[in-house]
Amino acid sequence: MIVMYEKEGGSKATHTVLGFRVKDLDGLLAELKAKGVTQDMRDLPEGADVNGIVSYGPVRSAWINDSEGNIIALNEM
Repeated sequence: MIVMYEKEGGSKATHTVLGFRVKDLDGLLAELKAKGVTQDMRDLPEGADVNGIVSYGPVRSAWINDSEGNIIALNEM
């Protein structure tokens, strides 16, 4: 499911703009970092581990930046 909405003013978002369900968050983060993708470590919620991964019960999440600096969530269920 994709949810889209128009942002007033059309400027770059300062929040998560898209999220993906992934199967192996640790492996995917390692692979993306090896390819030069930056992990967004700003404003992480309390409880984030040293790798910037946050657990919400059975869900684990991390955030990366796309080439334009937008924030993308990666969620392992």
